[in-house]
Amino acid sequence: MQQFDSTGNRPEPVSWSVWLARRISDVFSPPVLSGSVALILTKLATPTWMAALTWSSLYILLADLLPLAYLVRLVRQGKVGDLHVAIRDQRLRPLMVMLACMALAFAAAIALGAPRPLSVFLGLGLVQGVLLTAVTVFWQISFHAAAASAMVCAVAVVYGTFAALLLTPILLVVAWARLRLKRHTFRQIVAGAAVSGVLYGPVLAYALLQQ
Repeated sequence: MQQFDSTGNRPEPVSWSVWLARRISDVFSPPVLSGSVALILTKLATPTWMAALTWSSLYILLADLLPLAYLVRLVRQGKVGDLHVAIRDQRLRPLMVMLACMALAFAAAIALGAPRPLSVFLGLGLVQGVLLTAVTVFWQISFHAAAASAMVCAVAVVYGTFAALLLTPILLVVAWARLRLKRHTFRQIVAGAAVSGVLYGPVLAYALLQQ
């Protein structure tokens, strides 16, 4: 495959593995995966999937799409290289906006009386965001791995180990993609997955049992 540079004149060869890794990073990006987790958890306290989608849209709109819109603006202004923010020094501004939006979504969920699993998810997401952002100041921990791990662990808590095992390949291919693109080291991927493993494993299970 070929990719053209900014002038549109020089074709740069791109291997199929790099192309595939980019598509995997797009399809299984943190906003997509976290939105899926919000829907899965919200369904625990709603009678239908439509009701779950209605409530989880609170998270999707405020904590996913709003920060994404801001990130798109930064990319268009040339302040950030791409939507995945490959350069660590460029991550802090969009991450701070993400945390503000997450806090807004959490406050809105509490004020509107959202299903408790959704409020728990938003609270854990805010804690996760603070931890990952703090680490990002000095080390490029993987948000992709964190999001994939959160989904697998949340599914394990809600639907059991077998269901989680069915989704584990997503975590593995995301890890491969980030390594193939040289966006993270192996340790940065493991660290991101581990943070979510704790928050969306035992902590999520305990929080849901309290309702």
